Amino acid sequence: MMSRKTRAQLSIETEPYKCPFPHCRTRKESLRALQGHWSRVGHPGIMPKIQPSARNQYVLDPDLKIEAPAPSEVAPDKKKMDPRDQRKYAASKPRHSFKNLPEGWTREKVARAYETAPLRGIPKSTWLEKWAEKYDFPLCRWKVRRWVKKCIKSDANEESDSEESSNESD
Repeated sequence: MMSRKTRAQLSIETEPYKCPFPHCRTRKESLRALQGHWSRVGHPGIMPKIQPSARNQYVLDPDLKIEAPAPSEVAPDKKKMDPRDQRKYAASKPRHSFKNLPEGWTREKVARAYETAPLRGIPKSTWLEKWAEKYDFPLCRWKVRRWVKKCIKSDANEESDSEESSNESD
């Protein structure tokens, strides 16, 4: 016969964290592992806060320590602003004009470098991170994509239009 202590140890839940997504039966041994499952499987949205639980025939380990979420996972409290203060705040922030690009860079050069980065084996997101490390001029995907559309895509359209018109005249 087993002792009560041994029997109690056999009935302790080894995977106390259950995926909160409906119809997902996955259980993990730690909250961090469950968060990894959530992001890998591609469940929509942010994972809700959960508490450890045990299946029917098991009990939670009395020594189980509930993990506190990492500071990066906790959203900071946003300060409420009324519209007037928000406009003042936005107006007081410095503008970043393309005229202040680093020496030797133009909008077209930046757009071409951004567009050709994947051809050189560098993801566009990594290219933007490296730019931020090297230069004191903030770039975001939105701004560079606008430059690409304006400088590169419009040039390609004009060239194709001129080729079509020259073909028609022949």
